[in-house]
Amino acid sequence: MMPSMDKQPWELVPGFTAERLIALSRRLLEIREDVLHTVDLEKGDNTWVIGVMTYQRSRHQLTADAASGRFPWLSATAPPNLQFDVKIGGAVLHIFRGDSNDPDARQVLRGLEKQQLSLFENGAQGDGGWANYLAVETDKDGRGLQVVFFQANAANEVQHRWVVPMDDGLSSFPATTTPRLKPGPELPPAIVRPRLPRAASDEGGA
Repeated sequence: MMPSMDKQPWELVPGFTAERLIALSRRLLEIREDVLHTVDLEKGDNTWVIGVMTYQRSRHQLTADAASGRFPWLSATAPPNLQFDVKIGGAVLHIFRGDSNDPDARQVLRGLEKQQLSLFENGAQGDGGWANYLAVETDKDGRGLQVVFFQANAANEVQHRWVVPMDDGLSSFPATTTPRLKPGPELPPAIVRPRLPRAASDEGGA
């Protein structure tokens, strides 16, 4: 049996460290889970609604996270054309929901276009034949199962798949959901007494 030639993400791009990819992946799963608690299937919400809401919230939240400066390795922009550009350590990373073994050709193309644009803007050499991706894989209900890093080319060939581990105990982004306050102690109703009429003053009183 031939040994696997797959490389780890940080062997391909030094900025793609395990800690960074784990933190980003957890953030993506947190956002998706928060959306699932928001939608209402009885009112017509479906997996399409979940996908649209998750995409928009991801654009908003990751852009805010990058702007906060708490994670200096994260760059995220959300242009008016509804595109979503993310860089980790200055390197382009295309994020989408789908199968990492058989990625959608349109998603692969978008990643390659971003890669080419980044190379052009930075004046870097290279044909951009392989782009970097982060796929959020879900079940039929839209719930996140795992996040996978991989590279793909224009022929939809995939290499260097790496399933992002989620049980290592590393800290991630702060939770996106609003914390619930614990109920306070039960207090008896206030006793309201009728106000007594004020006594007439000796100085100029009626």
